[in-house]
Amino acid sequence: MGHHSDITKRFFLLAKHQEIQALRHLSSNCKIVKAVTEMIHQLQRERGMSNVFLCSRGERFASQRAQQETASEMSEKTLRSLLNALYLSNSDNGLTMRLVTTITFALQGMDNLKDLRSKVALQQLTPTESTNAFCRLIAALIDVIFEAADVANDPAITRLLVALFNFIQGKEYAGQERACGAIGFSSSHFKQSLCDRITVLTDSQEHSFETFTKFADATELSMWQQQLESDHTEHLNRLRKMICELGENDTCTAELSEIWYDIATLRIDAMQDI
Repeated sequence: MGHHSDITKRFFLLAKHQEIQALRHLSSNCKIVKAVTEMIHQLQRERGMSNVFLCSRGERFASQRAQQETASEMSEKTLRSLLNALYLSNSDNGLTMRLVTTITFALQGMDNLKDLRSKVALQQLTPTESTNAFCRLIAALIDVIFEAADVANDPAITRLLVALFNFIQGKEYAGQERACGAIGFSSSHFKQSLCDRITVLTDSQEHSFETFTKFADATELSMWQQQLESDHTEHLNRLRKMICELGENDTCTAELSEIWYDIATLRIDAMQDI
């Protein structure tokens, strides 16, 4: 090995130090992504239950919604604790300005959750207003995932993060579809605008999952294929077809709201495993 000057050796050590720091920052961000993903999942469940609760004027899903609030609050507590430990308690945290901004915006939405839940409990919101409020917060949390994932220099890790982001986006469209379906079935009626919205969300899911399959590895692709061929996916497609065939003046039984929610939830919970 040839002789190297002192400054060359120092820069070599600096490069190694920077590489280690980059991996530490990536590790921290991945922990945040995991916590954010879990909170999104819990909020998606709460959003759907809140719709059934509101549409039924409190007759359905009252106890389930209360239990889900507790689960959502626990995931929020975990996320806030991680944000403090990894970013605010560490001066060398690798935060970018865009990541700080998205985290701040998401925290502002989280701060409003107590008021949102209070209004839902008192039936002071329409199902659409409740859905939109939850959607805004979830969208802010998805932005955190996007910014936190945008730090990898390794191509293999980057591909997985791209796959993850698109899968989470597709899962959110599935969650919105569950929430919209809950509105229609709980009301025993699907307005044409609601049917159109569900169709758009179904198409959006397909687009996101198609992108996911281009970047995911063999394990995730195998798990996803199992979900596509599962019984609950088949049952959900039947209910989708029923919605599409309902006319503007047709009615359906409100009891289907719980069946719809349970089937859609089985599918979404399976997505969370992936």
